[in-house]
Amino acid sequence: MVVSPHLSVEFRVLLVCSERGCEWRSPAARSRQDVHLRSVKLTGRAATCPPDVLDSFRLLMKLDSSSRSASLAWLSAAIATAIAFGIVFRFYNLGHKVYWFDETMTSLRISGWNQATWVATALDGQPQSVGAFVATYQYPDPDLPWRETLDALATHPEHSPLYYLGVRLWSHFVPNTVGFLRQLSAWIGLLVLPLTYWLAIELFEKPRVAQIALGLAAISPVNVHYAQEAREYSLWTVAILLGSATLLRAIGPERSNFSRRSGQTDGFNGWWLAYGASVALLLYAHPFSAFVLLAHGLYVLFIAYGCRQWQKLMAYIGASVLGLLAFCPWLWIVWQNFDEFLSNTAHTSQQMKTPLPLYWGLNLSRIFFDVNQGTSPLSPTLYIFLWLTVAAIVTLWWFERRSAAVFLILLMGTISLGLMVPDILTGGRRSHNIRYFLPCAIGVQLAASAWIERHLVSRRVSASSLKRWKRGTIALFVCGALSIAVSSQNENWWTKSASKSRHHPEIARIANAARAGEFEGNTAGTPQKIAIVSNEMSGQILSLSHLLDPQIDFILVPEGQTPEIPAGYDRVFIYRSSDALHEALSARGFSIERVMSWLREAVPNGS
Repeated sequence: MVVSPHLSVEFRVLLVCSERGCEWRSPAARSRQDVHLRSVKLTGRAATCPPDVLDSFRLLMKLDSSSRSASLAWLSAAIATAIAFGIVFRFYNLGHKVYWFDETMTSLRISGWNQATWVATALDGQPQSVGAFVATYQYPDPDLPWRETLDALATHPEHSPLYYLGVRLWSHFVPNTVGFLRQLSAWIGLLVLPLTYWLAIELFEKPRVAQIALGLAAISPVNVHYAQEAREYSLWTVAILLGSATLLRAIGPERSNFSRRSGQTDGFNGWWLAYGASVALLLYAHPFSAFVLLAHGLYVLFIAYGCRQWQKLMAYIGASVLGLLAFCPWLWIVWQNFDEFLSNTAHTSQQMKTPLPLYWGLNLSRIFFDVNQGTSPLSPTLYIFLWLTVAAIVTLWWFERRSAAVFLILLMGTISLGLMVPDILTGGRRSHNIRYFLPCAIGVQLAASAWIERHLVSRRVSASSLKRWKRGTIALFVCGALSIAVSSQNENWWTKSASKSRHHPEIARIANAARAGEFEGNTAGTPQKIAIVSNEMSGQILSLSHLLDPQIDFILVPEGQTPEIPAGYDRVFIYRSSDALHEALSARGFSIERVMSWLREAVPNGS
């Protein structure tokens, strides 16, 4: 049997081998550019198959493999493009978005201030320039003792300290700008790419799955958003990936085979020491790593029981104890400041106005597609990506190796149940924000990668279905690329909390234009003396300060006090202040005029 590689037909080949021998069965074929093996069935004893038939079979298999590799060249190009795109947009326009409330708390803590001390110092009613304000409260003095940074971090023990200590060190080597401060997260975010590849290889041992996972991780909106934010979530993603891959490597290849292997009775190896270090890294990166470690423990128990190798379980316990011992210094600080821990996290028990299931669906969609869409139940993205996630997990369970399925389901399930169940039973908002579901996001990406790979390389998929899967895969990559490109051009995004920062860019434009003298009636553009008055005690004023002209003055007072506004200011704006402050200023001869949301202007009567 001779097969030409230039045939323009597609054979549906069926090789049947039994006690009576082997034969080819080739049903009617349809036109196509190359030979394509559609299905092969072997029954009985293949040893009775004639050599010429086996040679023909091998040739067809080789041709089919070559055809498949050539047909997937587009996938390699798409993955390479996604990686390049993701790397570029992790660093592009880093300083463009609002430096929002949570990020200002990062700067405040590394500068040695806690909430109480900065409020007592800054809200004194005295004029202070924005430039001096930012330099004092948002960037650490090089001579600041590290002890003061640690003391400030200790007042917020709900945040593990590693990222904040790292950004304090980073700040000594870069200029004092938002973009450079965020660069640390961007560089850490690059580590997500090789670590995703490594974890996928450990789980599936399929390079194609790992390549798809690498491409999806590169342009995942969630990964890119948190790689551009001066918070710990990029570091936490790296720690989850590193800890998970290290655990799988420490367990060894027997996790794929639930039977006792001869000659493999040793439970401890050098990788367990690496895993112990990764346990400490996880805990120092984020306290919710406890859910990740719980998933790891349940998985090791599953593997130890399946392989009947309890030495693995003992090695896991030993490595985990080492990691916990390394975390004990911060655990002691948490214990000493447990009242602050409870008070700082009390807001997570507040009820949400929007039903939580809509947030859950929105979070799933944001793993792959994010153009700042909301929680509307009519949004098709909620249902498209919910279907994608469910289909990927079902396929993972039924068609991939059981150990990989169990690992990812535990990784996703522990954090999901740990946050969603309390919200359902007692109420709260623990489960509404995707930044707490990063282990789940990693699991969904890996499951989707295995799902896509199975349909792209499976010989059971028809040519028409293969084309649909190609279009769908490309569309998924385009969704991620489009999401991060659109986000890069916006000054604000959902990650910056609209309720805390959505009007800051426009307020800053108005105030800066007034400072430059760019307003009607002053065509010469003479610089003006501008003051911004506020009794806003939270980090909103810190966020706004990064957008303002350094020569503008702040006059800040605590709630219940009325500031003295010195003479000489050309314009006085009021930012997010109470009605009581407006009434007090009105009683002192000012007319309060609305400029826009969050911004009023105090105009002297008679002017």
